[in-house]
Amino acid sequence: MQSARARNIASKVVMYIVLIIMAFIMLVPFVWMILTALKTNQEAISVDPFYIFPANGWHWENFGEVWQSYNFLVLYKNTLLMILFRVICACLTATMAGYAFGRLKFPGKNFFFALVLVQMMIPAQIFIIPQYLMVSGLGLLNTITGLVFPGIVT
Repeated sequence: MQSARARNIASKVVMYIVLIIMAFIMLVPFVWMILTALKTNQEAISVDPFYIFPANGWHWENFGEVWQSYNFLVLYKNTLLMILFRVICACLTATMAGYAFGRLKFPGKNFFFALVLVQMMIPAQIFIIPQYLMVSGLGLLNTITGLVFPGIVT
C-alpha cells in the first residue's frame, strides 16, 4: 500500500516539474518581448542577448510612441473586425459542411470527408506561401479582401 502511494506522489512530482518547465518555455518569449519593448533601439539590438536590465532605466515612452505614431487604435480595431468576420464566416461554412457530411447522402461523401480530415492533419504553415500566391494572383495584395478571403473557409 505504501509503495503505491509513494509511486503516486513521485508521478505527481514529475508531472509538476514537467509542467513548470513547459510553462517556463512558453512564458520566456512573452517576457522577453515585454522587456525588449522597454529598451532603446540600441539596447534591444545589443550583442549580449542576456542584457536584461537597461543601464538608463526602462523606457515606457516606447508604448506611447507606438500608440501615437502608428495609429495603433485604428490598426487594432481593423484587426478585431477582420477576425470577427473571418470567425463568423468560418463557423457558418463549417456548420454547413458538418450538416452536409452528417445528414446528406451524396456521391463522394466519404472521399471529401477524408480530404477534410487529411487537410486538418497538415500544419497550417504549409499553406502560407500558396495562399500568398493565390491572393497575389487575384490582385488582392494589401487589401482587406485579401486578408479575409483565405480564412473564410476552414
